[in-house]
Amino acid sequence: EAESFRDSLSQKGFTAYVLSVKKLEKTIHRVRIGPYWGKVRIQQVKGMYETQYPDARNLFIIKISKTEARKH
Repeated sequence: EAESFRDSLSQKGFTAYVLSVKKLEKTIHRVRIGPYWGKVRIQQVKGMYETQYPDARNLFIIKISKTEARKH
């Protein structure tokens, strides 16, 4: 499901990727959007996301290091 949602986001113009994390012997797949730079741009993308996915839950804005951003 995560890859499918990532692809859907990409088709709508978002930069998206899947981050897989092993937790308690299970693998959790998180879909992340970004990276985006600057508060104004981040708020624009957040607004676009909320408009296109009004029922979405668990939307978090996180700050990542530039090293982490270069991976994606």
